[in-house]
Amino acid sequence: MPTIYEVLKKDHDSHREVLKRLDATSGDSPEREELYATMKQEVEAHTAAEEETFYATLMARPEGQARRPGEGAPKRQRTQGGRRLARRA
Repeated sequence: MPTIYEVLKKDHDSHREVLKRLDATSGDSPEREELYATMKQEVEAHTAAEEETFYATLMARPEGQARRPGEGAPKRQRTQGGRRLARRA
């Protein structure tokens, strides 16, 4: 199963391709109308997924707010009895 990052990258690549194809059309051609409909549908779905996945998390923490103790990836600190201990940043 692909990760959310792989899915979003695939979406971005698809958007670029549709925009490239749109750029090659002009006027009110049926192809152009179909490409606009495709782009609209793709962008709406992509936006919903991105907002749900990323922006909710970003908006929960005001810009510049430091991480709280206990948050973040574990960092190697020292060894004790041959085992590495981790502490949170």
